[in-house]
Amino acid sequence: MKLIEAKAIMAGKRPAFRVRIESYDKPGIVLTEYFPESSEPPIESIAEAYDLAERFARATVGLYFNIYVINEDFTPLPNSHIFNAREL
Repeated sequence: MKLIEAKAIMAGKRPAFRVRIESYDKPGIVLTEYFPESSEPPIESIAEAYDLAERFARATVGLYFNIYVINEDFTPLPNSHIFNAREL
């Protein structure tokens, strides 16, 4: 279990993670998306979130960039690894 997950449990809330992905909508305009969407339950395991981010990046080489895990506040995790599907 990661420290961030343990702290969430101690605070009485369930860990909540999402994967953020960015692509170019038009030249110079970045489109940001998340999965699961805010209307869906979040990912509860940081390991699963990182696994999904990496697998998505590998499956979409050249289509997306800056694929990374975010917390329930939609901010990147500290020391978060950024997968760049353009470079995989």
